[in-house]
Amino acid sequence: MRTVRPRGDSLVARKVGQLAWRLYASARYLERAAPLRSAEDLAGHALVGFDAVLSRMPQLRVLEEWKAGRFVFRSKAAMAAAGAVAAHQGVAALPCALASLYPELRPVLPEVELPLEDVWLVASREARKVPRVRALMGFLAERFEESRSVMLGVRGCRHPPWRMSFAGTRLGGLARLPTGHVRGLRYTVRLPIGGITP
Repeated sequence: MRTVRPRGDSLVARKVGQLAWRLYASARYLERAAPLRSAEDLAGHALVGFDAVLSRMPQLRVLEEWKAGRFVFRSKAAMAAAGAVAAHQGVAALPCALASLYPELRPVLPEVELPLEDVWLVASREARKVPRVRALMGFLAERFEESRSVMLGVRGCRHPPWRMSFAGTRLGGLARLPTGHVRGLRYTVRLPIGGITP
């Protein structure tokens, strides 16, 4: 699983969804912080961000370009950034699917639209011919279709029974589908958040 479409002829890519990003803060942070009614108000707020490699992503560049408030925390992992926001440290741009795992987070400035991030299912041309691989790819495509509302940040939606979980890694965060079996094939899938493929 990748969030950047691969180049070259050796790989076959299938787009299986999109991740929506929004600005989030915790309810407790919003209670004690200055009013946040427009993007200009971000100048007076603490921000949670990502390290230089990930900050170049279109979804994250907006905070850098606005020259918004000071960054009080930066990380290479989406999970760590979400945890800092949940710990009332400030405002951050996060994938909606990740933010939905934290009940204390609230979307802020809904008028600020961040670019969607594509999700690609990728396999080599040779592997794509293997029946078990084709079965797994079809299974994963169906699971992502079931999770479309969560990935797009539709309010009130819940993760399906197989729900994504997120784990921090050295570069970026990983959305991890639980280990399982599809037609005899044991699998563990990790989806990089932020275009970084481990």
